[in-house]
Amino acid sequence: MARWRPTPPDEAVAEAEVFIGQLRFADAARVLLGALFHAPDHAGVLRQLGICCLSCGQPADAMGYFARAERAAPDDPETAYRIGLALLTMFGVSAFMLLAREVTEPDFGSQLFATLLSALTLLTTLCVAGWSG
Repeated sequence: MARWRPTPPDEAVAEAEVFIGQLRFADAARVLLGALFHAPDHAGVLRQLGICCLSCGQPADAMGYFARAERAAPDDPETAYRIGLALLTMFGVSAFMLLAREVTEPDFGSQLFATLLSALTLLTTLCVAGWSG
């Protein structure tokens, strides 16, 4: 019987990227969780776990992993981008539905997109600054 052996973090990230590309998020998460044994603060592993959670409809769990990844690598733009996506997932749809009921202008879509993009940028900036503390 083969013994379980945790995957080194860089190998786990590469393997998880393949699984994520195949939409096999549970397999990716399994490999990444094993890699946390070697390096619990590896930004790439944490970011990829967040991507798995976000892709499986768990944005709050994703935010936890993204926050840890941001603390491990505060200047990583990919993590900041993923934080923004998680915030948009958690709050953007509700805001869109509220606003959509009130507006009847034909150019509303582009205006709403610009507004949401600005709000997302601001939220990401504030949250990343707060986590970096």
